[in-house]
Amino acid sequence: MPYLLDTNALSQLANNPSGAAAQHMRRGAIEDVVTSVIVACEIEYGLAKKQSVKLTRQMRAILDAIPILAFKAPAHVFYGRLRSELSDTGKTLSPNDMLIAAHALSLDATLVTDDRAFEGVPSLRVENWMR
Repeated sequence: MPYLLDTNALSQLANNPSGAAAQHMRRGAIEDVVTSVIVACEIEYGLAKKQSVKLTRQMRAILDAIPILAFKAPAHVFYGRLRSELSDTGKTLSPNDMLIAAHALSLDATLVTDDRAFEGVPSLRVENWMR
Protein backbone atom coordinates (compact mmCIF):
# COMPACT_ATOMS: atom_id res chain seq x y z
CA MET A 1 0.00 0.00 0.00
CA PRO A 2 1.57 3.31 -1.04
CA TYR A 3 1.96 6.34 1.18
CA LEU A 4 1.47 9.67 -0.57
CA LEU A 5 3.38 12.46 1.16
CA ASP A 6 1.61 15.81 1.39
CA THR A 7 3.39 19.15 1.21
CA ASN A 8 3.88 19.51 4.97
CA ALA A 9 5.40 16.02 5.23
CA LEU A 10 7.95 16.82 2.53
CA SER A 11 8.64 20.19 4.14
CA GLN A 12 9.35 18.54 7.46
CA LEU A 13 11.72 16.07 5.80
CA ALA A 14 13.66 18.97 4.28
CA ASN A 15 13.61 21.22 7.33
CA ASN A 16 14.19 18.52 9.93
CA PRO A 17 16.02 15.53 8.38
CA SER A 18 16.20 13.75 11.74
CA GLY A 19 12.61 14.57 12.75
CA ALA A 20 9.62 12.32 13.27
CA ALA A 21 8.74 11.98 9.55
CA ALA A 22 12.30 10.98 8.63
CA GLN A 23 12.46 8.49 11.49
CA HIS A 24 9.15 6.98 10.37
CA MET A 25 10.43 6.65 6.81
CA ARG A 26 13.59 4.90 7.99
CA ARG A 27 11.45 2.29 9.75
CA GLY A 28 9.37 1.56 6.62
CA ALA A 29 9.91 0.67 3.00
CA ILE A 30 10.99 3.69 0.96
CA GLU A 31 9.62 2.06 -2.19
CA ASP A 32 6.11 2.48 -0.76
CA VAL A 33 6.52 6.27 -0.47
CA VAL A 34 5.38 8.55 -3.31
CA THR A 35 4.10 12.06 -3.78
CA SER A 36 1.77 13.77 -6.20
CA VAL A 37 2.66 16.17 -8.96
CA ILE A 38 0.19 18.53 -7.25
CA VAL A 39 2.29 18.40 -4.06
CA ALA A 40 5.46 18.90 -6.13
CA CYS A 41 3.85 22.01 -7.64
CA GLU A 42 3.14 23.39 -4.16
CA ILE A 43 6.75 22.65 -3.16
CA GLU A 44 8.11 24.44 -6.24
CA TYR A 45 5.97 27.47 -5.47
CA GLY A 46 7.29 27.55 -1.90
CA LEU A 47 10.89 27.22 -3.09
CA ALA A 48 10.44 30.04 -5.60
CA LYS A 49 8.99 32.29 -2.91
CA LYS A 50 11.62 31.43 -0.30
CA GLN A 51 14.67 31.61 -2.59
CA SER A 52 16.78 29.50 -0.23
CA VAL A 53 19.63 27.65 -1.92
CA LYS A 54 20.01 25.28 1.03
CA LEU A 55 16.30 24.43 1.22
CA THR A 56 16.10 24.00 -2.55
CA ARG A 57 19.04 21.57 -2.46
CA GLN A 58 17.47 19.59 0.39
CA MET A 59 14.07 19.43 -1.29
CA ARG A 60 15.56 18.43 -4.65
CA ALA A 61 17.35 15.53 -2.96
CA ILE A 62 14.08 14.36 -1.40
CA LEU A 63 12.09 14.71 -4.62
CA ASP A 64 14.81 12.85 -6.54
CA ALA A 65 14.52 9.97 -4.06
CA ILE A 66 10.76 9.37 -4.30
CA PRO A 67 8.45 8.99 -7.28
CA ILE A 68 6.35 12.01 -8.24
CA LEU A 69 3.17 10.56 -9.68
CA ALA A 70 1.18 12.23 -12.42
CA PHE A 71 -2.47 13.10 -11.85
CA LYS A 72 -4.02 10.77 -14.40
CA ALA A 73 -7.11 8.68 -14.98
CA PRO A 74 -9.04 7.60 -13.00
CA ALA A 75 -8.13 10.42 -10.58
CA HIS A 76 -10.56 12.75 -12.36
CA VAL A 77 -13.44 10.42 -11.47
CA PHE A 78 -12.44 10.44 -7.79
CA TYR A 79 -12.13 14.23 -7.91
CA GLY A 80 -15.63 14.69 -9.32
CA ARG A 81 -17.19 12.37 -6.77
CA LEU A 82 -15.26 13.84 -3.86
CA ARG A 83 -16.01 17.44 -4.77
CA SER A 84 -19.71 16.65 -5.16
CA GLU A 85 -19.85 14.73 -1.88
CA LEU A 86 -18.05 17.44 0.08
CA SER A 87 -20.20 20.13 -1.51
CA ASP A 88 -23.37 18.24 -0.54
CA THR A 89 -22.22 18.02 3.09
CA GLY A 90 -21.01 21.63 3.29
CA LYS A 91 -17.38 20.61 3.82
CA THR A 92 -14.63 22.33 1.89
CA LEU A 93 -11.02 21.81 0.95
CA SER A 94 -8.72 24.15 -0.89
CA PRO A 95 -8.55 23.43 -4.63
CA ASN A 96 -5.11 21.82 -4.38
CA ASP A 97 -6.07 19.78 -1.32
CA MET A 98 -9.12 18.49 -3.20
CA LEU A 99 -6.83 17.34 -6.04
CA ILE A 100 -4.35 15.77 -3.60
CA ALA A 101 -7.11 13.88 -1.79
CA ALA A 102 -8.58 12.64 -5.08
CA HIS A 103 -5.13 11.56 -6.22
CA ALA A 104 -4.54 9.59 -3.03
CA LEU A 105 -7.97 7.98 -3.30
CA SER A 106 -7.37 7.00 -6.92
CA LEU A 107 -4.08 5.34 -5.95
CA ASP A 108 -5.64 3.64 -2.90
CA ALA A 109 -2.85 5.38 -0.97
CA THR A 110 -2.64 6.59 2.60
CA LEU A 111 -2.09 10.34 2.70
CA VAL A 112 0.71 11.36 5.06
CA THR A 113 -0.08 14.85 6.32
CA ASP A 114 -0.31 17.09 9.35
CA ASP A 115 -3.22 18.98 7.77
CA ARG A 116 -6.43 18.30 9.70
CA ALA A 117 -8.57 19.44 6.75
CA PHE A 118 -8.11 15.98 5.25
CA GLU A 119 -9.61 14.23 8.28
CA GLY A 120 -13.15 14.81 7.03
CA VAL A 121 -12.59 13.32 3.59
CA PRO A 122 -14.69 10.16 3.23
CA SER A 123 -12.74 6.95 2.55
CA LEU A 124 -9.37 8.73 2.66
CA ARG A 125 -6.81 7.01 4.89
CA VAL A 126 -4.67 9.60 6.67
CA GLU A 127 -1.55 9.19 8.82
CA ASN A 128 0.45 11.86 10.57
CA TRP A 129 4.17 11.06 10.66
CA MET A 130 5.07 14.51 11.97
CA ARG A 131 4.16 13.87 15.62
